[in-house]
Amino acid sequence: MKQLHQTAEEILSEIAISTPKSEKAKTFMLKAIDKVDDSLSIKDFALAVTSIVINEYGSHLYDDFKSIVRVKLKSK
Repeated sequence: MKQLHQTAEEILSEIAISTPKSEKAKTFMLKAIDKVDDSLSIKDFALAVTSIVINEYGSHLYDDFKSIVRVKLKSK
């Protein structure tokens, strides 16, 4: 039976570091942040991102979004 950390490492390895679309979106997002405030707080950033997820993607995708964010932040 696999140990928990082995299973976690396998799951982490399946989540892409980035994709071409995520890199393009990141570039545009950074430009937009600079237009608003080049030292935008993490609170304001988080509020903006969650508002987009809520209003543009819908509740059926919340779990996927939270899982990806949780895994990506833990891997750093």
